[in-house]
Amino acid sequence: MKIRLAGFLLFFVCLAVPADTFSPVGAPLLHQGAVVLAAFSPDSRRVVTASEDGTARVWDAATGAPVGAPLQHKDMVLWAAFSPDGRHVVTASADKTARIWDAATGRPASMPLPHEHWVFTAAFSSDGRRVVTASGRAAQMWDANTGKPLGLPVEHPQGDVLMAAFSPDGRRIVTASADDTARIWDTTAGQPVGAALQHPGGFVFSAAFSADGHRVVTASADKTARVWDADTGKPLGAPMQHQGFVRSAAFSPDGHYVVTASADKTARVWEVGSSKPVGPPLQHQDRVESAVFSPDGRRVVTASRDKTARVWEAGSGKPLSGPLQHQDRVETAAFSPDGHRVVTASRDKTARLWKAGGGNQGK
Repeated sequence: MKIRLAGFLLFFVCLAVPADTFSPVGAPLLHQGAVVLAAFSPDSRRVVTASEDGTARVWDAATGAPVGAPLQHKDMVLWAAFSPDGRHVVTASADKTARIWDAATGRPASMPLPHEHWVFTAAFSSDGRRVVTASGRAAQMWDANTGKPLGLPVEHPQGDVLMAAFSPDGRRIVTASADDTARIWDTTAGQPVGAALQHPGGFVFSAAFSADGHRVVTASADKTARVWDADTGKPLGAPMQHQGFVRSAAFSPDGHYVVTASADKTARVWEVGSSKPVGPPLQHQDRVESAVFSPDGRRVVTASRDKTARVWEAGSGKPLSGPLQHQDRVETAAFSPDGHRVVTASRDKTARLWKAGGGNQGK
């Protein structure tokens, strides 16, 4: 009953969100290769991009000017993320290393983190002291100051680990694997917590904790997303079903909703618990690569192979902007932590910053 009431209230609140015209901020952020990811710093003042040209870059979010030197790898950069204090960036590369950098200067902040295979993702713990990487069939924790490994890797013997992330309190990590499972691990003991999170017949592309750390959401090639109890590994509610594989899934900030992005050309918002959709599908003309909530949970931004990103009301599914247009498919889109801007990353070799031009979404 509480979830149903919360869904009604979210829908009502979203009806009051005025439509915005999102306009580009400054010139495009240019590289020599496709931009596969873009993300804001915690203070919303900078953006980091990861590119197939072998570099990541930090940019001023107000002007679009580069900050410091390029973060140089020897092969494609597949992932980049700021530390919680915004002082460092971690990158993951096809050159079989992850690296930690000074975000202001672009200088290395530790020795390289060596691997035997491509490094797909890398993420800081909430205190910024550790990094977890996903590479080959394992995830590994590292000391963020020294670059030395912490403990033994946690393994999925039957398939590559496609991503790994810390829980909000840093006591656990979740891994998503091509072996059709996700797993939750105790970071001290290095042992699994609860049962494997099973998606029979489908790679698990992504897995993420809720803000309170009590639940995990997974996205799978079996055309579903699922919510799980983080202590037991038991499913909570029914699968959230699409007509194509589910590329990503993310919780709303309050943990009451999930947004999914699918190859069926839609994103969807769902109630946690009932697994019922909220509002109509968020429709694109091609596969949707990513979908995330705004910091206030009232909006969703989607990125699609149809060369656009879109901003939507989370409760009603109503578009809040026209298409945010690129010249090639858009790989990721994200809100700034203050909610005033959006950044998009595209295979057209650019990232772009966008600002809401109306309503109450920023100045």
